[in-house]
Formats: sequence, structure tokens, C-alpha cells
Amino acid sequence: MALLRVPRAVLLPSIVALAVVGVYSLENSVFEVWMALVFAAVGYVMHRLDYPVAPLVLALVLGKTLEEAVRQSLLLSHGSLAIFVTRPLAAAFLAATAALVASLLIRRRT
Repeated sequence: MALLRVPRAVLLPSIVALAVVGVYSLENSVFEVWMALVFAAVGYVMHRLDYPVAPLVLALVLGKTLEEAVRQSLLLSHGSLAIFVTRPLAAAFLAATAALVASLLIRRRT
């Protein structure tokens, strides 16, 4: 709980510095550092404009894994998109996602 008593003027720059060092240590690339700073700026603008930041973080964390899984599935099915609906559970999740998106779009229009 002592961490909560640290002033924000000290805590936030420390977090940013540790994040930048961590990003650089993963790939030893300055480009990665710049990308982290760009996405930090995007997150800050989203926060200031009252957009939820969590979907951006979730997309950045899970995006690469999802892309690799989709690519692997398409390689196994020789490029056929039917692999995503042949199993009942996968088809149910895809239908639920489509229904959710459709209901959100309908709700926005009315």
C-alpha cells in the first residue's frame, strides 16, 4: 500500500521508463520503442476523449496470437473459410458474435 502514497509525478514517469526499457530489451529495436510511444499517445488521446482504452490494449495483446491462429487454421484447411463453421461450437460462437454486432448496430440506429 506504500506504492499508493507515491506522488503521480514520480510514479507515472517511472512506469513509462520501465515500459520503454522493457520494450527495448525484448527486440533491441528503437522502432519498437517508438511504436510503444505512439500507442501510448493513442491511449492517452482515447482516455482524454472518454473512449474505452481496454479494447485497444486487448487488441494489442491478443492480435498477434489471433493472427497466427487464423493463419494456421487456413493452412490446415487449404484456404477454405469453412473450417470456422464446421464444428458446432465454433459456428455457435461465430453466430453469437454476429448477433451481438448486429444488435449493437440496430440499437445505435434507433
